[in-house]
Amino acid sequence: MQTCLVTGGAGFIGSNLVDALIRDGNEVIVIDDFSTGHYKTNKATYSWWDSKFPEKIDVVFHLAALARIQPSFYQPQKTYDVNSTLTMKALDIAMSHGARLVYAGSSSVYHDPFANPYSYTKWLGEQHCLLYSKLYKLPCAIARFFNVYGPRQIEEGEFSTVIGIFEKQYRENKPLTVTGDGEQRRDFTHVKDIVRGLIAMSKSDWHGDIFNLGTGTNYSINEVADLFQTEKQYLPKRPGEAQDTLADISYTKEKLAWEPTISLRDYVNEVVMKKKIVDVSLGTKQVKVWEVSKEWLEGKTDGAKAVLLEVVFASDFVLACKGAQERHPEKNLRISDGNHAVECEANSGPVEVDALRKAIYG
Repeated sequence: MQTCLVTGGAGFIGSNLVDALIRDGNEVIVIDDFSTGHYKTNKATYSWWDSKFPEKIDVVFHLAALARIQPSFYQPQKTYDVNSTLTMKALDIAMSHGARLVYAGSSSVYHDPFANPYSYTKWLGEQHCLLYSKLYKLPCAIARFFNVYGPRQIEEGEFSTVIGIFEKQYRENKPLTVTGDGEQRRDFTHVKDIVRGLIAMSKSDWHGDIFNLGTGTNYSINEVADLFQTEKQYLPKRPGEAQDTLADISYTKEKLAWEPTISLRDYVNEVVMKKKIVDVSLGTKQVKVWEVSKEWLEGKTDGAKAVLLEVVFASDFVLACKGAQERHPEKNLRISDGNHAVECEANSGPVEVDALRKAIYG
């Protein structure tokens, strides 16, 4: 077991990291002001920068930041205080407690560190890490994030992520808002892959090494919006943003034996399938149930398999999704991979997949 300090541990990426560290049996201390993230678990200890920490801390994960370009234009001093000054504090804590430090940097430095206060202050944070590594021999590693998405992403407000915005708009049946012409390209990485990368970085003594945590594949924003199969609405282009981002992960793969495992396309397909199922459960045309079931049986929606099983079978064999959900809000469906059967508490027993095929295909 290790003692890990996570700054920004209530936020999007930080909270996912905290959960993973706890699952691995570590003691976790979190520093966060809860300004942009609000996740809290009773399995971690919540503290502050000037608190008295345990004598021994093994790893400091420094994720606390004001993490968006556009707000940094009108609050440069605050952006500097959080992204630069607090990095120095995190380095001091690591040094005084004999800890390794993992710093959450940004791929925006590849574009132009002086294009906006955010990129500049994240670049400064990297320079602070390099200084402490060279001058004080502090083991530290720098992660460069690209566009991160997944559970607990921010969906609204000035610190929201593009995938978070699109998901919320899609659920609410609103057009997806695309800035500029939508041809800017981004490398999207799932937060679970990011967390695995951060933990892998914390296992060894690095000396300012930089690890790109991306996928090595990018999509235009138009391509991402099209995955949602809905309308788009175009907004004016925003200043200070790169036209393209694309991670070179060769060094990361070589040194950490890490590579991404979750694709954006599969993730969005699951989001789309979930909404189709919710539409069915609320009483829309039942033909959608058959369409989704056929797609799953034909192997076209592996990523959505569990979701489809949860609701589609309830609709097919327990009268209708809405009734089943009302009677069983806990979704009492049980999936048995061993005998390819599905059980529902409201049903008389398991339903064989072969019977489903026959019911769907006639």
